[in-house]
Order: sequence, then C-alpha cells, then structure tokens
Amino acid sequence: PSLAISWYAVGCYYYLIKNYGYARRYFSKSTSISRQFGPGWLGFGHAFALEGEHDQAMAAYRTANRLLRGSHLPLLCIGMELVRANNLPLAEQFIIKAKDTCPFDPLIYNELGVIYFKNGDFEKAKGLFIEGLKYCGNAAGKSSGFITMPTSETWEPLLFNLGHCYRKLRNYEQAIKCYTMAQSLSLDPSTYTALGFTYHLQGKLSLALEFYHQALGLNPEDSLCQDMLQKSLQEDASCFSI
Repeated sequence: PSLAISWYAVGCYYYLIKNYGYARRYFSKSTSISRQFGPGWLGFGHAFALEGEHDQAMAAYRTANRLLRGSHLPLLCIGMELVRANNLPLAEQFIIKAKDTCPFDPLIYNELGVIYFKNGDFEKAKGLFIEGLKYCGNAAGKSSGFITMPTSETWEPLLFNLGHCYRKLRNYEQAIKCYTMAQSLSLDPSTYTALGFTYHLQGKLSLALEFYHQALGLNPEDSLCQDMLQKSLQEDASCFSI
C-alpha cells in the first residue's frame, strides 16, 4: 500500500494485540510515507510509551500536537506521559489545556483525578472521577444510585480509581460498590485484591481471604496480594488462639 493510513491501520492491529514492537514499526512506516500524517505520530507515541521509551514518546506526541491542531488528544497524551514520569505540575497544565479544548472526554477527568490522588487530595480526585463517569455513562449507562455506571470496559479504571478514593476516605461501603461495578466490566486481578483489602480494613477477614484467593488465582505473581493474604491468615488464626 502506498497510503499512510493503510500502514497506520496495520500498526493499530498490532497495537490492539499488544505487539508494540511491530506496531511501532508500522506507525513509523505511515509517518515516513507522509510526515504530515498526525494519527501516525500519535500511534507512534503510544507504542513508545507502552515500551517505556519516555523521550521518544514525548517527541512523537509533540509532533502530533503540531499536526493535529484543534484536537485535544495530543495534549492529553503529553499530560499522561508526564504523569508516568511523575512530573505532576506540568502534566496538569497539559491536561487542563486538553480539557479546555474538549471538556467531554472522560479520560481527561480520570487523568486529572490521578494527579490529585497522587497529591493526596482524595476529595478533589473523587469529584473528578465522578465527573468523568457522567460523561461516559450517558443514556446507555446504568444508574447505581450515586453515579452512572458505564457499560464499556474502557471506563473500568474510572470506577476502580473512584473506589480507591472512597477507600482512602474510609468510606468502605462506597469503595466496595465501585470495585464491584469495576469487576462487572473487567475481571482484573487488582480489583479482587482491592476488594479483599477493603474487607480486610473492615475486619471482615473471611471475605478478605476469599477475594485474596481469587486475585491470586488470576495472577499468582501478585506479591502485594500474597503479603496481604499471609497477614490476613495470621490475623484469622489469632482470633481462634487460646
């Protein structure tokens, strides 16, 4: 194929199957055919980011930002990469610029919430995650009483992160609701670990043990879950000691 978009499509295929080396190769090919093809540079940045190549990812995103004038996506991606690099003040500036361009993208609110969560402002982070859920739930969402639940697995991290905020604020019942809703969208082992930990904090050791075991069944290499399982087993045994 002689069109940049054709090789871009091939790169997207490899990106979706998590073969990021091949994805990077074909995104590069699309940009070599047309240096002005902004989506190719954006994909190129994604592939670099997922391989931990921060500087190359930033360079690709900056090029995409020059080419995709009016799009919030390059700004958001630059901000997300800065969050990964723990440059939170600069990350916030770029993500707020993205929000000014497109205030309806749930991912913007997720990333801003992550920044505030990392800074220890759990109330502000909670509000941002809830705001993001409003935009991804819309008419297709299911009402859960306090938020609108999305129907796509794409937005599972918003529910998961909101659960973390409620847990940090010691609102354990709401945290469990969020984790359970996240669990219904994606069977991520970390969600089971989070549920186990929240029940553990409530002193409900039998439920904590159940979820720790389920988490390890999905991911036996989870060292945090292994440690928490051992701790809960010791606490459970001490309850029956004489």
